[in-house]
Amino acid sequence: MRTLAALAVLLLIAACQTAPPEMTEAEKAQIEAEVRQAAEDWLEGFRQHDLDMLMAAYHPTGTSFSGATAPRDYGTVREGWERQFENVVRYDLEWTETAAKALSPDAAMFQGYYDATATYTDGRILHWPGNASFTVLMERTPDGWKITTGTGNNGTGQRIDQVYGTYDFSRLLDSDLPNDTYASATLEWRTDGTWTVTATPADGSGPVVFNEGDSTVGRGQEGCLASSAWGFETPNEPFSSTYCDGLLTADDGTWIAQQRN
Repeated sequence: MRTLAALAVLLLIAACQTAPPEMTEAEKAQIEAEVRQAAEDWLEGFRQHDLDMLMAAYHPTGTSFSGATAPRDYGTVREGWERQFENVVRYDLEWTETAAKALSPDAAMFQGYYDATATYTDGRILHWPGNASFTVLMERTPDGWKITTGTGNNGTGQRIDQVYGTYDFSRLLDSDLPNDTYASATLEWRTDGTWTVTATPADGSGPVVFNEGDSTVGRGQEGCLASSAWGFETPNEPFSSTYCDGLLTADDGTWIAQQRN
């Protein structure tokens, strides 16, 4: 009977306890802004190539991050990133899409997708076109919001250190160049600026290969293709062109281009 009476008292106390107050929209927005900043600081650690800055985003004792075969604690996570930093000389990363949600005053979720380019010590350059992801649970600590659990997935990186891609100029020929000259043309360019164009004449004769030594091709702004060269009429004055309005696919590297002023 005494046990039942004690249990009844405990149940009564529990029933009389006040439920924690709901967070206001302003409080939620503040938490989500802080969590987004913590995620940005994590990404900045890569940009600065600063392992300590990167690891400052993780909870020093409560981390259980998802790995390829087993969960990893703080020390194992640091060892993995340390090996990565030893093999990579530069990271270029930008968030392409993010989401944050406050779960409680002391817990929140963050998910982000980012565009990433990693330059390795052996000369390889890998690019992830917005398909690298990062999903984590963060908890509030005296030192700010820290990652306690989560997972990341880089997807398939695309090699861009050798031949960046093959560009199909069919739209350009249709709209900007006389169709009685060439029926089609493709451009293959490399990250050192060298390039080769293979054009098929409209008269059906064999392909013509161009590989000018006095011009370069490279990545322009907003993912465009930029070129600079010296014209035949003004050999001492370089001119430049930019080709845009295309998509570089991960499968075959094809770019459908149109000339922009």
